[in-house]
Amino acid sequence: MAQNLNQIYVNRIIDSALDIILKNVNLKVSEWAEQNRVLPLKASSIPGPFSFDSVPHLKEIADQFSKNCSTREIAVMKSVQACVTTTVYENTVGYKIDCDPSPMMFASADLKLLKEFKDERISQMIDNSGLRDKIIAETDNKKSRKQGETAEKINFIGGG
Repeated sequence: MAQNLNQIYVNRIIDSALDIILKNVNLKVSEWAEQNRVLPLKASSIPGPFSFDSVPHLKEIADQFSKNCSTREIAVMKSVQACVTTTVYENTVGYKIDCDPSPMMFASADLKLLKEFKDERISQMIDNSGLRDKIIAETDNKKSRKQGETAEKINFIGGG
């Protein structure tokens, strides 16, 4: 009887683990964003849980960055202040860190703008989306003060 009860518990644990693993297999960037992203007042005029309701035209573009999408090249022509940075770029970074870890690189007009984008947008998105525990130090030295994030780089499991 006790062995059967233990087997039931083991099966429940396995089922729960599989649910968690399989949940992310077909998850799209837009779904991840609406489930995990919280916009702070500083980054948005509409703070709180992220939603594509105000920018439905960007949902398909964001989903092209999803793990199971066959698209290999994406070009976006946009105006300034068109919500693409928050809606597409930042959500894609969060999704990739959480569901599909892979190296990423951002290019900008100059290093100052790139550092501002990382500090003011990406780092804040990582904190507000509960991804800080996925940021890792690139060292085996346990006495090191490295936190996995420098002025120019963010290291995370499977990428960075």
